[in-house]
Amino acid sequence: MSTSRPRAMTRAAALVVMISVALTSVQFLRGPEASAETPKMGQSAGFAQTSWMLLWGSDAQVDADLDAMVATGAKWLRFDFDWASAELSPGSYRWTYIDRVVHKARARGLRILATPAYTPTWARPAGTTDKHPPTDPATYAAFVGAAARRYAPLGVHHWEIWNEPNVQQFWQPAPNVAQYAAMLRVAAAAIRSADANAVVVSAGLAPAADTADGRYISPRTFLSRLYQAGGGANFDAVGMHPYAWPYGISAVGDWNQWSSMPKTYDIMVANGDAAKKIWATEYGAPTGTNSRSVTEADQARFVTEGFADWATRAWAGPVFWYSFRDAGRDLADVEDNFGLQRGDATPKPALAAFTRAMAQAGPASPTGVAPSTAPTPVQGPAPAPVPVQAPAPAPTPVAAPTATAPAPAPAAAHTAVPVAPAPPTAPVPVAPAPPAPPQPPARATFTPPPPPPPLRSRSASEAAEVGCSAGGSRVKASRRTRARAVKASRRTKAPVKRSRRVTRRR
Repeated sequence: MSTSRPRAMTRAAALVVMISVALTSVQFLRGPEASAETPKMGQSAGFAQTSWMLLWGSDAQVDADLDAMVATGAKWLRFDFDWASAELSPGSYRWTYIDRVVHKARARGLRILATPAYTPTWARPAGTTDKHPPTDPATYAAFVGAAARRYAPLGVHHWEIWNEPNVQQFWQPAPNVAQYAAMLRVAAAAIRSADANAVVVSAGLAPAADTADGRYISPRTFLSRLYQAGGGANFDAVGMHPYAWPYGISAVGDWNQWSSMPKTYDIMVANGDAAKKIWATEYGAPTGTNSRSVTEADQARFVTEGFADWATRAWAGPVFWYSFRDAGRDLADVEDNFGLQRGDATPKPALAAFTRAMAQAGPASPTGVAPSTAPTPVQGPAPAPVPVQAPAPAPTPVAAPTATAPAPAPAAAHTAVPVAPAPPTAPVPVAPAPPAPPQPPARATFTPPPPPPPLRSRSASEAAEVGCSAGGSRVKASRRTRARAVKASRRTKAPVKRSRRVTRRR
């Protein structure tokens, strides 16, 4: 009895060793990826939030919005680094508004996709809008370089160069690939010089069809010409805006920028960029009572289907839902209702669908593209910035172009001609936009008829001037927002210019 017990213990110990060796061998044969945890969708997803709400909203409201975003499990935030309000004269920077958002977002662990735009008065030709590219691309490069130097220590390394330069609304007087390629080249050089870990994303391109007058260039045509102009070396990822409402991501047709994105990737492969990712820097669908809106149930379905499909794509980088909270409370206005929350912060069904999607498996490469060196350690948030004052008045706006807009496919709904605004209730007089002209037949062939002409909106700096909303992708003024801006300007004794309503965005 005394000798059998040690022998039994020896045999048991030997058995344990054999099992451990076997398990180790199996793990070795399976490779390291087998033990790695599958990335969650939230690591590759976030919000393209309406920029004026972040830049000039109250501290309490911005905190509430960011906290609610984080609660969904999303890890990214895209917003405008508003050039016009940050550089009032050459080399004279006012970072107050951007500082506040960066500090708050980074303190909550959100990664930032910065979108520097649009052109200040001093940097563009006289009589043009802020959607006109800078006269000298070097002025834009100087701004983005200064921003990269300032925010890289806080962990801001991702930069989207401009927004939708393939449509006339955001590159005036008309899209020009050669001009954009020149600006992208110097901007990328300035950013990379300031931050060795920077990731440069080409501008998100709007769904559009090629038009004979050159005012609209389809995303694939624009990308092909950008490669021909030598632009491929100046971006690390390709930006797209694959809107698919009101029909959804599976609707058949070349107009559907979501379902046709594999063709976009084919262009990248043909130009030696198979390793690069496509970033969907805007995707969403509006609810409300407008005939072009979707139901709240359909919005939730678009969330579920879109993120599930995105996770299966080998070329998928981060994807950003536009937007988190409604920009206004007019249910008849498409531009007021893209949020997962209503204007009063009550949730739509899509918010729960989004939160569930963030917990599902995501793309294998969450960041989309890895910098060439180890990332700079993220420092803690800087001390609270100086309380935000009302922004300085933006340049006097000019009348919107009256040329006839083409009839893009339904997915292009956010880039077409303006509509008349709602009657103002604040002390700022607003003139109605020109009526929407008749549209020619749509280029693409599809079963459902095209929706009525979609909307355009203002820039963030213009929104501050007349107290209306802007940013993200599209928004128009709400009565309450306009009244708040007027009151804020009186408190700070900053003049509020009287201007006509203009059809601009952000």
